Amino acid sequence: MVIRFCRALILIVGLFLIHLIFINLLPSPFNNINLIFLYLLWQIIHYNKLPVWQSLVLAGLLELFSSTPFGINLIIYPASFTLLFWISKNILVNRSFYTIIITTALGVVLFRLIFIIALLILNVFIASLFTLNQEILIYIGWEIVLNCAFSVIIYLVTLSSFLKNNKWF
Repeated sequence: MVIRFCRALILIVGLFLIHLIFINLLPSPFNNINLIFLYLLWQIIHYNKLPVWQSLVLAGLLELFSSTPFGINLIIYPASFTLLFWISKNILVNRSFYTIIITTALGVVLFRLIFIIALLILNVFIASLFTLNQEILIYIGWEIVLNCAFSVIIYLVTLSSFLKNNKWF
């Protein structure tokens, strides 16, 4: 039990550090890749219930380096991944190539929609915190395209191991 917890903690901290490196070192469109989102999405696709709990820990770490008001990441990560887990389990039950793309795009849209709504609600209480402009839509578009591309790559790389572990698939 302790070894499993230590392994999960090392995985979460390592993923967080790699995500920070990607954001800070990659050029402009490629720093929109959200590795934390892709990892949690991969867990959801494999019917693991841990992403909701892991999203709390990862969101807490992201709060330390985020420019958004404190608590936004702690709200949007668990909320979006709870909704995405439910949609993945009850609506998008097939695990085909197209379902992975749809799940990723829907997940990014849900994630950013909850993010924008939370910032707009905070904007009522704190004046001029957030303005909605077309740069945000361009950023979200790049994030959808790049996260879909990387989720397809991850899906194709892990497809053979996924098929071996699930005989019903």
